Amino acid sequence: MSGRDRNWTYLSVGIAVVLLHLLTACSAYRSSEGPLTLFTPSPVVILPSATPTRLPSPVPSTLIPSPTHTPAPPPITPRPTRTAEEEQAFVREMLETNGGCELPCWWGITPGKTTWQEVRERLGFYYDGGISRPSGMRYHETAYGDVLYPPPPPYGYSIYIGFTERDGIVQSIEVFADALHTKFPQRFAQDWHRYSLDQVLTRYGEPSQVMLELWPNPPAPPPYYRLFVFYEHRGILIAYDGLAVVNETAQVCPGRLEEVLSIEMWLQSPDRGIPLLQMADLDPAKQAQMLPLEEATGMDVQTFYETFRQAGTAACLESPVEVWP
Repeated sequence: MSGRDRNWTYLSVGIAVVLLHLLTACSAYRSSEGPLTLFTPSPVVILPSATPTRLPSPVPSTLIPSPTHTPAPPPITPRPTRTAEEEQAFVREMLETNGGCELPCWWGITPGKTTWQEVRERLGFYYDGGISRPSGMRYHETAYGDVLYPPPPPYGYSIYIGFTERDGIVQSIEVFADALHTKFPQRFAQDWHRYSLDQVLTRYGEPSQVMLELWPNPPAPPPYYRLFVFYEHRGILIAYDGLAVVNETAQVCPGRLEEVLSIEMWLQSPDRGIPLLQMADLDPAKQAQMLPLEEATGMDVQTFYETFRQAGTAACLESPVEVWP
């Protein structure tokens, strides 16, 4: 679950386009059979209730199911019994240790191996009944963080976690950490340090590909960017969102986590064989706005790796405004 509530007035207005990007993608993943596109920025952060979604009314006992009758989704599993303090401690421990594993494993959950029952027992779900898709795939989501609490926010960010599962085995995971409106960027940077750009590059090495999405002249300011870091051979795709500075060129500085507004990850087993961009199932309009790093900035992936694996680097990417439609 994610919730960036910085309450910056100028940012709330300026980032409307960023958030619209998110809400559009969110509706897309629910209706498509393909890989999920969970979250992208939207102009309004809609906070789901902590109350589980009501299940459909039971079928009247007088009805006799046919041999092809599809069983109803399993009941919603309530969140494991934890106090708010215990849950915050659990989340921060998972962000620090990742449950003792490395991506694409998330919080001890490994795509292609972990059963859905193990996920339910480990995390619990407030408002998930499972969304059926053709081909036997189901999608589930849960949330943590400020989205569940009234002000003042105890986390300073929110986390949404989505899973696809088939035949009882987790197939892919999507994570969206939203710090857009938080008043506590240092808290987000501290808790999510493991997933800062320099840490990702240090842990997983040189990416297989890096792409940039830039909107230098949105209908409402300020300009913003998304930087996509691919590890195709590992089943990892990570996107960093932030604000761009546009003068004669557009400048993007993703090295400092305090200046990152959100982190999104798409994770799958390397053996699954689905291209990461296909798994992310991004809006075609957004894909049209994405350029390979070298085409957008003149910097190759190896130079990017050597530059941004330095902790807290102040280095920036620069891109000519005219290359962006």
